[in-house]
Amino acid sequence: MKNVLLAILFFILSIVALYAYQNPVNYIDSVDVVQANVGNQKFTEWITANDADIDTLDNRTDILELEVDTLRLRVDSIQVSRDSVFYVYDAVGALSISPSSLDTITFDTEVREDAIFVHGADKGAVACNSAGWYNVVYSVGLRNSGGSALGTVYTYLIKYNAGWAVISGSYAYGTVSASVNSAEQLGAKVDIELVNGDSLAVIAYNGNAADVVVTIAETVRLRIEKLH
Repeated sequence: MKNVLLAILFFILSIVALYAYQNPVNYIDSVDVVQANVGNQKFTEWITANDADIDTLDNRTDILELEVDTLRLRVDSIQVSRDSVFYVYDAVGALSISPSSLDTITFDTEVREDAIFVHGADKGAVACNSAGWYNVVYSVGLRNSGGSALGTVYTYLIKYNAGWAVISGSYAYGTVSASVNSAEQLGAKVDIELVNGDSLAVIAYNGNAADVVVTIAETVRLRIEKLH
């Protein structure tokens, strides 16, 4: 019986929504509320009260009503979900990382930069100007440009808030062989909580004692998405 009532109510509300879309109104002329419960589902209707005092409702901004004659569909609160995404990559590559040293990975092509993000002038660090949880994914392609030595390469994320700090769980390791153009693709995916104004950057370290390691075009990417 509960399922039948729910199906009937859903059908009625669908017709209400369609009619209201085609015949919009921008006023409220009802104040009485009738509440119906079917199982664990609660439904609320507004009943017309032509002589009712609606002054107290004039300034309500948290009520959405769709009107069809005497039937109202009421939503007490509306939460709008907006994606907040930052995505960049490096189309050129060839960023040189000297033997036994590290450097900040840079990006030259911005695909998407929503309002809460600011990509620094150095094309490396990106500021996240909204507190909350973020999903961060990066990928870095590195190759040996000399070809005479064997070495370890690794990458990781850092964040800045009154000082730079390594983000735990963001490390990726690989080995570049002595062959010219020997390459590794490194990357990681992490969830991290940030405060307003925190900056993020990707670091690459070249453990090769003799040869320069360079980034590979089109293989260097960073994507940041705010979760909540």
